[in-house]
Amino acid sequence: MQWLRLFCLLLLVSCTTSHDVKEKKLSERRARLIELAKKRRELQWKKAQEARQNVAANRPSRATTENPTLPMVSSSAVIGPTKTAPKTKKSPIKSLNLKKVAASLRMPESEMRSQVYHLDRILRGERRAEQACLGSARIKNRHLCSFLTSLNSGTKSRYKSTYKPYVPINPRHFRYQQKLSYEQVQKSLRKRSSKTVLEWSSQMTKIRGCPRNLSAAALRKLEDLLPSVSAIRAMENLYKHASPCIGPNDSHYEYFHFRQALLRHLWNMPRQAAESISMAVKAKDHYERRRVLYWAGKLEKSQKLKQKHWSELISDYPLSYHALEAWRDLGKDPYTYYTQKPDMEASRDLRGRRHYRAQQGIYWLEALYLSGKRRGASILSSKLMNRFSDSYSPNNVYYVASLKEQKNNTLATIGFLSGQIRDDSAMLNEQTLKMLFPTPYFSYFQDARVSRKTDPYLLLSVARQESAFNPRARSVADARGLMQILPSTARNLSGRRWNNLYSPKTSVDLGAKYMAQLISKFGSVEKALAGYNAGPSRVRTWNARYPSEDITLYMDLIPFKETRNYVSRIVRNNYWYERIYDESKRSVASIGPVHKSSLVDSLVRNHKKSALKAYVR
Repeated sequence: MQWLRLFCLLLLVSCTTSHDVKEKKLSERRARLIELAKKRRELQWKKAQEARQNVAANRPSRATTENPTLPMVSSSAVIGPTKTAPKTKKSPIKSLNLKKVAASLRMPESEMRSQVYHLDRILRGERRAEQACLGSARIKNRHLCSFLTSLNSGTKSRYKSTYKPYVPINPRHFRYQQKLSYEQVQKSLRKRSSKTVLEWSSQMTKIRGCPRNLSAAALRKLEDLLPSVSAIRAMENLYKHASPCIGPNDSHYEYFHFRQALLRHLWNMPRQAAESISMAVKAKDHYERRRVLYWAGKLEKSQKLKQKHWSELISDYPLSYHALEAWRDLGKDPYTYYTQKPDMEASRDLRGRRHYRAQQGIYWLEALYLSGKRRGASILSSKLMNRFSDSYSPNNVYYVASLKEQKNNTLATIGFLSGQIRDDSAMLNEQTLKMLFPTPYFSYFQDARVSRKTDPYLLLSVARQESAFNPRARSVADARGLMQILPSTARNLSGRRWNNLYSPKTSVDLGAKYMAQLISKFGSVEKALAGYNAGPSRVRTWNARYPSEDITLYMDLIPFKETRNYVSRIVRNNYWYERIYDESKRSVASIGPVHKSSLVDSLVRNHKKSALKAYVR
C-alpha cells in the first residue's frame, strides 16, 4: 500500500514538472513571436519613412524670411516688397522621424508611441484627460498630463442652445408676438404662406412700442412674392416700421439692413440704399461683413470713406471674392502684390522658456502625424492656434501647414491656412497661395477640356469646394466623388444605370458635362454654379425674383446662405487658379472682371452666343 502511494506521488510530481516545462516553453515562444512581429513592424515603418523621404527629396526646397503685414490700400499703385532669392536650406520636415521627435520630448520612442495613442483618443473625445491622467493612470508621463491641462485651460464652450418653440402666428396676438425673438418668429412664419403675410403686413405696422421683430421677420418672408409691386410697397413699410426698434447689438441688425440695401439698389433707389448700407456697417455682430464692406464702398460717394471700407475688406478678408472685386474696382492686381512678398521659412522651434508649452504642442503634433493619427493631429493644431496664438510666428504656422500638406491632408491644410490668414493677412504669399489652391488629379481636369470643352480651372475650383479633392467623399444627400454628383444625376448624364462616382476620371467627366449643360442653359457661370448647388429650378425662380445685369448683386441676393457662399467661393477659386497656374494670365497687370471665366470663351468658340446674352455685359 505504501509503494502504491509513493508511486502515485512520483507520478503527480512528474506530470506537474512536465506541465511547467511546457508552459515555460510556450511563454518563451510567445515572447519570441511578439518580439519578431515588433521588429518586422519597425522595419516596415523605417522602409516607409525612407520612401517618403526619397519622394520628398525630389521636391524643390524653399527657405524664406518673415512676411510683412498688408498695408492700407492707397489710391496710388500698390507696390509690394521685392521678393528675395530663395535660400537652399533643407526643410526640417524632410528629416523628421519618430526617433527625433521622441528625443525632442525627452522620452523613449516606445513610451512616446503609447502616449500618442492615448493623446489621440483624448483629442477625438473618446476619453477624458482627467480620467487618463488621474483615474486609470495609463498616461504616466507627467509632461503630457500638464500639457493637456494647459491646453484645455482658458477655453470656453461656444455652444448655445438655439431651440425656440413654435408659436402659431395670429393677428389677434400681434402685439405680443412682436416682442418674441427674431429667430423664433422667423421659424414660425415659415409655416405661413407669403400671400397671407402680405395681407397681415398692414396690421403689423399699426403696432406701437418696441421690439418689432415680427415686422422684421415678415419683411424677409415677402421676398417670395417679388417682383410684385404690392410686395415691394409692403416691404418698405415693414422696414420703416421695424428699423427704429433694432439696435446694432441685435444679432439680426446687420442682415436686416444689408438685405434691404441690396433690394433698394436692385429697385433703383440709390439714396435709400446708401442709408441702409450705412446702418449695416455699424453692426456689432458680423455674419456678412465682407459683403457689407464691399457694398458700403460701392454705394459710397465719398472717396475717403470708400477707401476706408475697401481697405478694411482687403485687410480682414483677403481671400474673399469681394476683396478681389475691390481690387478690380481700384484697378490694382492682388496676384502681383502677394507674390512679390518674401517667402517664409518653415520652423519648428520657438525661443524662450515662456513658449515651453507651445513648443511641446509642436512636438506632439509631429508625433501624431508621424503615427498616422491625422484626425487627432487636426484637432490638436486648431487647439494650439487658439490657445497659443501669441507664441507662434508666421514661420511656425507655415511649418504646421507644411506638415499637414506633407501628409496629403488637403482639407485640413486648406481649413487651417484659411483660418490663420483671416487672423493675419501677412501669411498670404506665393507659398501659401499654392498650398491653398492645389492641383491634384490635374490630368483628368485637362482631359475634360478636350472631351467636354470645359475650363479645367473652373472644374478644379468646384472640386476644391465640393470635396477638397477627396475621391471617396460622400455627403449626407448621397452626393459622391470629387465633383459630388448624385447617382440619379449621373444616370441622366451618362445614360448608364450604374456609374463609379468614386473614380476621379468618371466624376470629373460627368461633372464637366453637367457644368457645360448648366452654363448653356443659364448663359452665366455664376448662375450655373448656383444651379449646380441648389438645383436649376431654384435658379429660374431667382432669375425672376432678382432681375439684374450686375452679377455681383445677383450673387449676394441669393436667399440661401450656403449657395450664396458656394458661388462666391468658387468664382474666387477660379480667379486664383487661373492666375497661379495659367501662364497666359499670369502677367496681367490689372485684374479684370473676377466673374469672367475662360469657359465662356469656349462657349463662344462653339457658337453658343444666344446663351451668353445674359452674361456678356
